Amino acid sequence: MEVKINSKIFILSPWYKTGGVECLHQLADLLKKKGFHSGIVYPSIHKKILYPQYSYDVFPKIEDNRKNILIIPESMPKEIYKYKKIRKAIWWLSFDKAPLEEYLFLFNRFFYFLNRALRRIFGNPHKKITKYLFDKKKTLLKEFYNIDHFCQSNYVKEKLKNKGIKNLEMLEDYIYLEKKTRKTKKQKKENSVCYNPKKGFSYTKKIMKLNPAIQFIPLINMTKEELYNQLKKSKIYTDFGYHPGKDKIPREAALNDCIIITNTKGSAGNLRDVPSKYKIKEGDSLEKASKIIKDCIKEYPERIKEFANYKRFVLRGKKNMENQISKIFKFKNKKKRFLIRTS
Repeated sequence: MEVKINSKIFILSPWYKTGGVECLHQLADLLKKKGFHSGIVYPSIHKKILYPQYSYDVFPKIEDNRKNILIIPESMPKEIYKYKKIRKAIWWLSFDKAPLEEYLFLFNRFFYFLNRALRRIFGNPHKKITKYLFDKKKTLLKEFYNIDHFCQSNYVKEKLKNKGIKNLEMLEDYIYLEKKTRKTKKQKKENSVCYNPKKGFSYTKKIMKLNPAIQFIPLINMTKEELYNQLKKSKIYTDFGYHPGKDKIPREAALNDCIIITNTKGSAGNLRDVPSKYKIKEGDSLEKASKIIKDCIKEYPERIKEFANYKRFVLRGKKNMENQISKIFKFKNKKKRFLIRTS
């Protein structure tokens, strides 16, 4: 996207903490460091800094003109049509939480009921009204397909590509390492399995019943430091829930030398997003899942070597995001770039 010297980049964000919301603040931080006049916009004004570990500006409102850019998370798609002049892009931090079919269905449903209401009031609407509604719907859909679409995961990119969207760019996030977590010492690995109790627990519970000798540790109500300390002690991290985007905990597990075992739902089924060959497919028996876990515990020293490239990829996450930002956002006049850096 071409950025002019006097352009502003507005990043729309909800006011609460999630992995996806943190991604939006990471983007604001890196754009600012690269010299772009960028910042976060919340639905309402808040004085408190949501993510103090990042450096970003907060704009009070969106300035709707052609020189500016608005980045909208996929969870807030209706915001696309509130602004007429500003250039827009959707950042798909997940796919299944905001299904494209559901979004397009809203268009069809809205125009269907509008047309039916007109028929009740006026009988058969005039051809001009019918044509106007059809053209309006076509224009809105065209705008949706023609704006830029950024993808946080390869899984999302493939989904959107299959839906006919062409303006696709990868824009991944990274794992932020706090000083406390960076200083945590390497610990001796125990024969334990970490899991996320908020995702796929019904399946995990069945495996736990089959393996009473194995210690299963839920990753819940922990600080980041406590989470990392536990991952450093465990040999395995399992996640049998749905992966609507590229989740953070599997990457954090890779950083802390855990063997990662998942299902194939969502991005977990994409080897570029979760590069682990230990995946429980739909229809696999509980016994098969149990055997994979037991074998990984027993053969941990050899099998953990398979995750060396994954760990290196996660460690390069910030640099990778910086490179993707440089590819997407480009100043129209590079010679004047220093003007923004010093403003």
